[in-house]
Amino acid sequence: MGIFDRFRKKSGHENRATHELVIKGSNLAKEGRLKEALECFDTAIKLNPRDAQAWFWRGNILAKMGRLEEALKCWERTTELDSRIFIAWYNRGTILRTLGRLEEALECYERAIALNPRDAQAWFWRGIVLGGLSRLQEAFKCFDRAVELDPSLAKSIEDLLRKHGLIK
Repeated sequence: MGIFDRFRKKSGHENRATHELVIKGSNLAKEGRLKEALECFDTAIKLNPRDAQAWFWRGNILAKMGRLEEALKCWERTTELDSRIFIAWYNRGTILRTLGRLEEALECYERAIALNPRDAQAWFWRGIVLGGLSRLQEAFKCFDRAVELDPSLAKSIEDLLRKHGLIK
C-alpha cells in the first residue's frame, strides 16, 4: 500500500459524490491521465470546496504538470483545511525550496517533521534548506538525524557535502 493509498483511507468526505470523484481522479493520476484526473479534482472541489483530499490531489497533478505556483496554492489550501497532513507540508516545502523561498520552505519542513519525526527525507531536505540559509551546524544535525533514520542516505549526504567543499 502506497503513501497516497493510506492518505486516501484516512481522509473523510462530506458527500459520496466528492469521494467517488477523488477516487476516480487518483486512479486516473496513477495511470498518467493527468488532464482527466485534474478535471475530477476540480469537480470535487466545486462540489465540496472544503475537501482537503481533493485539494491535495489537485496539487499533486498540477506539480506533475509543472504548474508549481498553482500546486503550492492547492497544498496551502490543504493545510488550511487539515493541518495534520504531513505530505502536504512536505510537498509545500519542496515547491518553496524549488522556488528559492527557503525561509518558507524551512517552516514547512519543520511542520512536516513535527507531524512525522521519523521521516528521513524531511530531515534531509530540512538540512538542505538550512545549508542554503548558511545555517550549517543546524544542517549537519539534520543530516545526522536523516542518516540515523535511513542509513542509505549517508552516501548521498557525504557526496553532497564533499561537492560543496564542506568535508574532504
